[in-house]
Amino acid sequence: CGSIATLTLPASLKTIGKVAFRYNFSLESIDFSGTQVTEIPDEAFRGCTILSDVTLNSKITRIGSQAFRACGIKVFHMPETVGEIADLAFGGDTYLDQPLQAMYFTREVSPKFIGNPFRGANANAKLYVPVDCSSSYKTELGTSKIGTYNAATALARNRVREQMTISKYGYKSYYLETENFQVPTGVTAYVVTGRNNNKRTEVITYDAGSAVPAKNGFFLYSPDNKNQTIEYEAHVEASKEIAVSSANLMQGTRRGTTITAPEGGKCYILAAGPTATQESVGFWYQGGTEGKNMTLKPHSAGLVLEASLALSKGFTFEEIFKGIENEITGIEVINLAEDTSAPKAIYDLQGRKVENPTRGIYIVNGKKIVIK
Repeated sequence: CGSIATLTLPASLKTIGKVAFRYNFSLESIDFSGTQVTEIPDEAFRGCTILSDVTLNSKITRIGSQAFRACGIKVFHMPETVGEIADLAFGGDTYLDQPLQAMYFTREVSPKFIGNPFRGANANAKLYVPVDCSSSYKTELGTSKIGTYNAATALARNRVREQMTISKYGYKSYYLETENFQVPTGVTAYVVTGRNNNKRTEVITYDAGSAVPAKNGFFLYSPDNKNQTIEYEAHVEASKEIAVSSANLMQGTRRGTTITAPEGGKCYILAAGPTATQESVGFWYQGGTEGKNMTLKPHSAGLVLEASLALSKGFTFEEIFKGIENEITGIEVINLAEDTSAPKAIYDLQGRKVENPTRGIYIVNGKKIVIK
């Protein structure tokens, strides 16, 4: 049936056979959403080279071997019900690679991956999984390969990513319970470990490429990604972790919870503050709580201070960053106008070269400096 381009299947449909649409070179779109089909069988759409739009229903539990091999699929949304994806299900062929760019999973526990489901798929394809679930997917993928069919050497597990949305002010609090968090490019992460009456905030700073260990609340600052969804890698090698050497004053939750402050202490959430402006972003009481408790959303964190450190209402990011600057040790303080030595490359904390640095913290010759 070489003329079929778009096909919507009927609600009465319960099964399709193996190789049902194999090598249909005209099929562009197929919709299973209204059917009772529970499995996409082996080679059902193999070689449908321009098939790019596939909608599955919420009853399908298995994607068969070579089911979508050498298709034209670039973006694929996997139903939560799928518990098994067989060998070469989204792979390429000896003469035709699969142009997959992104696959989105919503299942928290990884489906079972048989053999090499992505061998022959684009080596740069991303496998997006739910937050705090990378460890499950990476473990299940094991040594499964992705990339050119005849020379697939890349590991599919290294293409697993999670996503988050940065607020319109450039911040976010975060918490991962089962895996570490690798700070992505353009982002800096902070763990709060102390606070004193001189408004000096003690933190551990995590630059891009380093990892925050699991079970630690932290906050992110990314002025270049305001109101943007960004991706990151989790469950990376432990060698990238920077240990939290002091007590972490930030508490987080995976599912969402209410946390009560210690006697005389206070709880604060990351928010835009009483004036809802960029300048007021920081840690503040949650409305109506007077700091006695805070209700956190899933995968978020808040600050809990004991009585001796608690403040009346909260404090801003500006105070936090002043504290960071004041507490830097072993870092050279320079004034560029007085530096008569040969020009040196200057980078910000995200590794980006800076031609005209302003006041802040930078990297020069591999060392951190403060420009005042």
